[in-house]
Parts: sequence; C-alpha cells; structure tokens
Amino acid sequence: MKFGIRQAISVLAPVALAVVASHAGAATTCTYVPSSATSASFVIAVASNFYEPAQAFAQDFLSNSGTTATAVQVCADSTGNLKKQINGTASMPAAVGSKKYSLLLAADADTPAYFDTDPTGSTFKQTGASAFLYAYGIPVLYSQKVAKANLVQTASPGATASGYANPVKVNQTYVTKLAIGNPTLAPYGVAADDILVDMGQSGSTTDLGTSYTSNCSPSWTCTYSNIDYTQQAIQYASNNIKAGFVSKAQMCSDSISSSYYIEFPDYQTTQKGILINSTNSTQNAYSASMVGFMNTKKSADADSDGISDWNEFLISRCYKQI
Repeated sequence: MKFGIRQAISVLAPVALAVVASHAGAATTCTYVPSSATSASFVIAVASNFYEPAQAFAQDFLSNSGTTATAVQVCADSTGNLKKQINGTASMPAAVGSKKYSLLLAADADTPAYFDTDPTGSTFKQTGASAFLYAYGIPVLYSQKVAKANLVQTASPGATASGYANPVKVNQTYVTKLAIGNPTLAPYGVAADDILVDMGQSGSTTDLGTSYTSNCSPSWTCTYSNIDYTQQAIQYASNNIKAGFVSKAQMCSDSISSSYYIEFPDYQTTQKGILINSTNSTQNAYSASMVGFMNTKKSADADSDGISDWNEFLISRCYKQI
C-alpha cells in the first residue's frame, strides 16, 4: 500500500523525473459563486482537482450557513502555483483585483504544513489557524484515445490498480506518449511519478507548461503546470498524447465513464487546507466561517446513514471518505 507517497514538500518535492525542456507559463482559473456575481466578499484558492467541488461547496455555504457574504471567488491552479502566489514569489491572478486569498485547499498535506509550521510560511496564515484534512484523492490513468483494456499490462515491477489482481505498468505499445502534472507544482504529478517509479517507467520528461495542444517530444512523458491542463492535453484530438494521470474527481466533475480510466487508490493524495491571512479582517472572518461550516458537515449526518454529510459530499465527487 502506498499511503505514504512522496507528497510535495516545499518545492513541492525532489522527484525521479528529470525535466529536459520547459515551456514557462501558468494560468490560474477564477470564477464567481454564484455565477451571476461581478464581485466577491472573499477569495479562496483551491487545487485544480477540487475546482468544481469547491464551487458547489461555496454555493452551499452561501445558501445554508447564515453567512452575510454574498459571493465567493474560487481560484484554481496547481498547489505549487497557488503557494507561490500566497508567499509572494508569483503574482496574484489579475481576476482577483486587489484582494488576496483567505483560504487554501491544497492537493497535498505538505503545502498547508509549510504555511502552518515553517518559520517563513507561517507568517502568511491567519492567527490561530492550523492545517486540516478535507479530502483523500484518487489518481487515475485516463484516455479517450486508447481502449481501457490496452492502457496497462501485467508486469513486475508494477503498480497496484483497481480491478487488477497483479501489478501493472502502462502499455507503451498503445500509450506512446503520456501526460502528467508537473511534480514540482502538482501533487497529482507527484502521485503519478510514484506510480511510474513502481512501474519502472519513470524517466526524463518534457515540460509543456500550459501548452496542451502541442505534441509531446522528445520524451515519452510530458508534464503540465496543473492537472486541468494535463486533462486537456489528454483530451485534445490533434496532439500525440495518448493517455495520462489525473484525478478521479475530474472524471466525476465531467461525467466521464469509468470505461475510460483505471483507478490507483493505493496512491491517494492527502488533501489539506489552511486559513490564509488576506490582510482584510472581514474576508478572513468569512473564510473562517466557511471552514466552520465544513466542520459542521464533518460531524453532521442528515440522513442518519452513518456517513457524515461532508463524506457524502466527498463520495459524490469521487473522493475517498476522511
């Protein structure tokens, strides 16, 4: 079992993949909840895999928590890019204007820990804030160009996968080019690298950043700045990417049938959040109230089925229970 995978530490983490080329650039996606809003009471930063669930949760918070907040702006990118925006080593997205994030929902545990305990990072958290668990994510190998039956083959060494009694590796006869998130930015890229290491297929990569329409060359594996771009690279009809590793939650958000992907639940991501100091006390209070609303759902069981309301929400979005 790989529940202790190399989660992204600080940069995020040193990985076995060697990047041989780089296309710089990253794009943070922001939206208002509700969609009719033109300004927001506060802004939250979420890992790309949690973009759709965060919007649904934000609407629930606005509608059912009793908050006086009228709108939430949800911004999504790789955890590594969001970390840089928070600690000031990268610019905030223009879409947020003069506001700053007051909550981070990361795709790993180590980035919230950096803001919680690191002498440098902790200057950016809200007073009294600490990291909290909100989800466990599941990596998947996904393709719309290669039949599921041809995505992997039994192998030793190999990685454990749902539906397979024996370890498997990517079938390079059919998957001639592979997409993953950049492991230095995206925790799901770290998970993908862990899987490839166990498969004996980790090696040099070409970093394409946000260029999901480009052909992958010269490496077998190409990396992207977040797993949203990774998914777009997999789906783009005119490039040479045949498959890639993303999150099961993305499959769920886009209603993609399980006939297009293979799950690797033993390589789960531990996803934590932390309250960030926006330097605006009202915005900080709104985000703290949002986390309080989440905590209420973690302990509530509205339908008395033994599963908390928050876990019901996670299951409906293709995450594991916490």
